[in-house]
Amino acid sequence: MKRTLAVALSLVLALAFATTAFAATTDGVPTVSVSASASMTVAPDIAYVSLGVQTVNKSSKTARQENTKLMTAVQTAIKNAGVADKDVQTSGLSMYANYSYDNNGNRKFTGYTVTNTLTITVRDLDKLGDIVDAAVNAGANQFNSVTFDLEDEEEYYTKVLSEATKKAQKRATAMATASGMTLGSVVSLSASDSDYSPYRYYPTVSAVAETAADEASIGSTISTGSVTVSASVSAVYSMK
Repeated sequence: MKRTLAVALSLVLALAFATTAFAATTDGVPTVSVSASASMTVAPDIAYVSLGVQTVNKSSKTARQENTKLMTAVQTAIKNAGVADKDVQTSGLSMYANYSYDNNGNRKFTGYTVTNTLTITVRDLDKLGDIVDAAVNAGANQFNSVTFDLEDEEEYYTKVLSEATKKAQKRATAMATASGMTLGSVVSLSASDSDYSPYRYYPTVSAVAETAADEASIGSTISTGSVTVSASVSAVYSMK
Protein backbone atom coordinates (compact mmCIF):
# COMPACT_ATOMS: atom_id res chain seq x y z
CA MET A 1 0.00 0.00 0.00
CA LYS A 2 2.64 2.37 -1.10
CA ARG A 3 2.03 5.64 -2.84
CA THR A 4 3.96 8.69 -3.81
CA LEU A 5 2.23 12.04 -3.95
CA ALA A 6 4.02 14.89 -5.73
CA VAL A 7 2.69 18.41 -6.12
CA ALA A 8 4.74 20.86 -8.17
CA LEU A 9 3.40 24.30 -7.40
CA SER A 10 5.96 26.35 -9.36
CA LEU A 11 9.72 26.07 -9.61
CA VAL A 12 10.78 22.52 -8.62
CA LEU A 13 14.04 22.37 -6.67
CA ALA A 14 16.16 19.40 -5.64
CA LEU A 15 15.31 18.55 -2.02
CA ALA A 16 17.41 16.78 0.58
CA PHE A 17 14.85 14.64 2.43
CA ALA A 18 14.69 14.94 6.24
CA THR A 19 16.75 18.16 6.23
CA THR A 20 16.01 21.76 7.08
CA ALA A 21 18.04 24.39 5.26
CA PHE A 22 18.20 27.78 3.62
CA ALA A 23 18.98 28.23 -0.07
CA ALA A 24 18.53 30.71 -2.89
CA THR A 25 16.81 30.24 -6.23
CA THR A 26 18.57 31.08 -9.46
CA ASP A 27 16.82 34.47 -9.56
CA GLY A 28 18.19 35.35 -6.14
CA VAL A 29 15.02 34.74 -4.10
CA PRO A 30 15.93 33.06 -0.78
CA THR A 31 14.16 29.82 0.08
CA VAL A 32 13.86 27.49 3.06
CA SER A 33 13.65 23.70 2.76
CA VAL A 34 11.93 21.64 5.45
CA SER A 35 10.56 18.16 6.07
CA ALA A 36 8.07 16.77 8.59
CA SER A 37 6.23 13.57 9.46
CA ALA A 38 2.95 12.64 11.13
CA SER A 39 1.28 9.36 12.10
CA MET A 40 -1.85 7.97 13.70
CA THR A 41 -3.06 4.64 15.03
CA VAL A 42 -6.42 3.30 13.89
CA ALA A 43 -8.57 0.33 14.88
CA PRO A 44 -8.50 -2.23 12.03
CA ASP A 45 -11.69 -3.04 10.14
CA ILE A 46 -10.64 -6.17 8.20
CA ALA A 47 -8.53 -9.26 8.85
CA TYR A 48 -6.71 -11.82 6.71
CA VAL A 49 -6.34 -15.27 8.25
CA SER A 50 -3.71 -17.70 6.98
CA LEU A 51 -4.36 -21.33 7.96
CA GLY A 52 -4.36 -24.75 6.40
CA VAL A 53 -4.20 -28.51 6.57
CA GLN A 54 -1.09 -30.69 6.62
CA THR A 55 -1.20 -34.48 6.27
CA VAL A 56 1.59 -37.07 6.32
CA ASN A 57 1.45 -40.62 5.01
CA LYS A 58 3.78 -43.15 3.42
CA SER A 59 1.41 -43.27 0.46
CA SER A 60 1.25 -40.08 -1.58
CA LYS A 61 -2.28 -40.99 -2.68
CA THR A 62 -3.45 -41.45 0.90
CA ALA A 63 -1.76 -38.22 2.02
CA ARG A 64 -3.59 -36.35 -0.75
CA GLN A 65 -6.91 -37.99 0.01
CA GLU A 66 -6.64 -37.23 3.73
CA ASN A 67 -5.71 -33.66 3.00
CA THR A 68 -8.60 -33.20 0.58
CA LYS A 69 -11.06 -34.64 3.09
CA LEU A 70 -9.90 -32.35 5.90
CA MET A 71 -9.67 -29.24 3.71
CA THR A 72 -13.18 -29.82 2.39
CA ALA A 73 -14.42 -29.97 5.98
CA VAL A 74 -12.52 -26.77 6.84
CA GLN A 75 -13.94 -24.88 3.87
CA THR A 76 -17.45 -26.02 4.69
CA ALA A 77 -17.03 -24.96 8.33
CA ILE A 78 -15.80 -21.44 7.57
CA LYS A 79 -18.53 -20.89 4.98
CA ASN A 80 -21.12 -22.02 7.51
CA ALA A 81 -19.56 -19.49 9.89
CA GLY A 82 -20.44 -16.70 7.47
CA VAL A 83 -17.46 -16.36 5.11
CA ALA A 84 -18.37 -15.72 1.46
CA ASP A 85 -16.85 -17.81 -1.34
CA LYS A 86 -15.03 -14.75 -2.71
CA ASP A 87 -13.24 -14.33 0.61
CA VAL A 88 -11.63 -17.79 0.61
CA GLN A 89 -8.51 -18.21 -1.51
CA THR A 90 -5.95 -20.99 -1.82
CA SER A 91 -2.58 -19.40 -1.09
CA GLY A 92 -0.37 -22.48 -1.00
CA LEU A 93 -0.44 -26.13 -2.08
CA SER A 94 2.52 -28.49 -1.88
CA MET A 95 3.56 -32.14 -1.62
CA TYR A 96 7.05 -33.38 -0.86
CA ALA A 97 8.80 -36.58 0.17
CA ASN A 98 10.21 -36.99 3.68
CA TYR A 99 13.48 -38.72 4.54
CA SER A 100 15.32 -39.61 7.73
CA TYR A 101 19.06 -40.12 8.12
CA ASP A 102 20.95 -42.56 10.32
CA ASN A 103 24.26 -41.90 12.03
CA ASN A 104 26.12 -42.96 8.89
CA GLY A 105 24.25 -40.48 6.73
CA ASN A 106 22.19 -43.11 4.97
CA ARG A 107 18.85 -41.79 3.76
CA LYS A 108 15.56 -43.58 4.37
CA PHE A 109 12.23 -42.61 2.83
CA THR A 110 9.56 -42.06 5.51
CA GLY A 111 6.53 -40.77 3.60
CA TYR A 112 4.91 -37.77 1.98
CA THR A 113 3.71 -34.44 3.37
CA VAL A 114 0.84 -32.58 1.71
CA THR A 115 0.07 -29.01 2.76
CA ASN A 116 -2.88 -26.89 1.62
CA THR A 117 -3.09 -23.29 2.86
CA LEU A 118 -5.98 -20.83 2.70
CA THR A 119 -6.17 -17.07 3.07
CA ILE A 120 -9.51 -16.08 4.55
CA THR A 121 -10.75 -12.48 4.41
CA VAL A 122 -12.85 -11.61 7.45
CA ARG A 123 -14.85 -8.41 7.02
CA ASP A 124 -16.77 -8.61 10.30
CA LEU A 125 -14.17 -8.73 13.06
CA ASP A 126 -16.81 -9.67 15.62
CA LYS A 127 -16.99 -13.05 13.84
CA LEU A 128 -13.22 -13.57 13.60
CA GLY A 129 -12.84 -15.79 16.65
CA ASP A 130 -15.76 -18.02 15.66
CA ILE A 131 -14.41 -18.39 12.12
CA VAL A 132 -10.95 -19.37 13.31
CA ASP A 133 -12.37 -21.85 15.82
CA ALA A 134 -14.64 -23.35 13.16
CA ALA A 135 -11.66 -23.93 10.86
CA VAL A 136 -9.40 -25.41 13.52
CA ASN A 137 -12.09 -27.64 14.98
CA ALA A 138 -12.93 -28.90 11.47
CA GLY A 139 -9.36 -30.08 10.92
CA ALA A 140 -7.09 -27.11 10.17
CA ASN A 141 -3.80 -27.98 11.89
CA GLN A 142 -1.70 -25.19 10.40
CA PHE A 143 -2.56 -21.76 11.82
CA ASN A 144 -0.01 -19.32 10.41
CA SER A 145 -1.16 -15.79 11.20
CA VAL A 146 -3.90 -13.18 11.32
CA THR A 147 -3.16 -9.81 9.72
CA PHE A 148 -5.32 -6.89 10.82
CA ASP A 149 -5.65 -4.15 8.27
CA LEU A 150 -7.72 -1.26 6.91
CA GLU A 151 -9.87 -2.00 3.90
CA ASP A 152 -9.25 1.54 2.64
CA GLU A 153 -6.49 3.49 4.40
CA GLU A 154 -6.74 6.51 2.05
CA GLU A 155 -9.00 8.41 4.45
CA TYR A 156 -6.42 8.12 7.22
CA TYR A 157 -3.43 8.67 4.95
CA THR A 158 -4.78 12.03 3.75
CA LYS A 159 -5.29 13.09 7.36
CA VAL A 160 -1.71 12.39 8.39
CA LEU A 161 -0.49 13.88 5.11
CA SER A 162 -2.32 17.10 5.96
CA GLU A 163 -0.86 17.10 9.48
CA ALA A 164 2.67 16.57 8.17
CA THR A 165 2.22 19.44 5.70
CA LYS A 166 1.07 21.77 8.49
CA LYS A 167 4.10 20.80 10.55
CA ALA A 168 6.41 21.56 7.65
CA GLN A 169 4.85 25.00 7.22
CA LYS A 170 5.24 25.77 10.94
CA ARG A 171 8.90 24.82 10.82
CA ALA A 172 9.49 26.91 7.74
CA THR A 173 7.71 29.89 9.38
CA ALA A 174 9.85 29.55 12.52
CA MET A 175 13.05 29.51 10.48
CA ALA A 176 12.01 32.47 8.34
CA THR A 177 11.03 34.51 11.41
CA ALA A 178 14.26 33.64 13.23
CA SER A 179 16.25 34.86 10.24
CA GLY A 180 14.38 38.18 10.15
CA MET A 181 12.37 37.34 7.08
CA THR A 182 8.73 36.50 6.23
CA LEU A 183 7.66 33.17 4.84
CA GLY A 184 6.45 33.41 1.27
CA SER A 185 4.63 30.97 -1.00
CA VAL A 186 5.35 27.31 -1.59
CA VAL A 187 7.93 26.65 -4.29
CA SER A 188 7.58 22.84 -4.21
CA LEU A 189 5.91 20.25 -2.05
CA SER A 190 6.24 16.46 -2.16
CA ALA A 191 5.35 13.44 -0.05
CA SER A 192 7.44 10.33 0.39
CA ASP A 193 6.02 6.82 0.26
CA SER A 194 3.52 6.27 3.04
CA ASP A 195 4.50 4.10 5.98
CA TYR A 196 1.66 1.69 6.58
CA SER A 197 1.96 -0.93 9.31
CA PRO A 198 -0.79 -3.55 9.66
CA TYR A 199 -0.88 -5.55 12.88
CA ARG A 200 -0.04 -9.25 12.60
CA TYR A 201 -0.94 -11.91 15.17
CA TYR A 202 0.98 -15.21 15.31
CA PRO A 203 -0.45 -18.08 17.36
CA THR A 204 1.86 -20.45 19.23
CA VAL A 205 2.28 -23.99 17.97
CA SER A 206 1.22 -25.41 21.34
CA ALA A 207 -1.97 -23.36 21.29
CA VAL A 208 -2.97 -24.72 17.89
CA ALA A 209 -2.19 -28.30 18.90
CA GLU A 210 -4.18 -28.03 22.11
CA THR A 211 -7.12 -26.46 20.32
CA ALA A 212 -7.21 -29.17 17.68
CA ALA A 213 -7.07 -31.86 20.36
CA ASP A 214 -9.90 -30.73 22.62
CA GLU A 215 -11.83 -28.19 20.51
CA ALA A 216 -10.84 -25.33 22.79
CA SER A 217 -11.33 -21.76 21.61
CA ILE A 218 -8.14 -20.30 20.18
CA GLY A 219 -10.24 -17.62 18.48
CA SER A 220 -11.06 -16.04 21.83
CA THR A 221 -7.35 -15.36 22.43
CA ILE A 222 -6.92 -13.18 19.34
CA SER A 223 -6.61 -9.42 19.91
CA THR A 224 -7.10 -6.91 17.09
CA GLY A 225 -4.41 -4.42 18.08
CA SER A 226 -4.12 -1.29 15.96
CA VAL A 227 -2.88 -0.17 12.55
CA THR A 228 -0.38 2.68 12.16
CA VAL A 229 -0.55 5.04 9.18
CA SER A 230 2.13 7.69 8.68
CA ALA A 231 3.33 10.14 6.04
CA SER A 232 6.31 12.41 5.47
CA VAL A 233 6.55 15.56 3.34
CA SER A 234 9.33 17.76 2.03
CA ALA A 235 8.68 21.39 1.14
CA VAL A 236 10.47 24.44 -0.19
CA TYR A 237 9.13 27.96 0.59
CA SER A 238 10.27 31.30 -0.71
CA MET A 239 11.17 34.02 1.81
CA LYS A 240 10.93 37.78 1.58
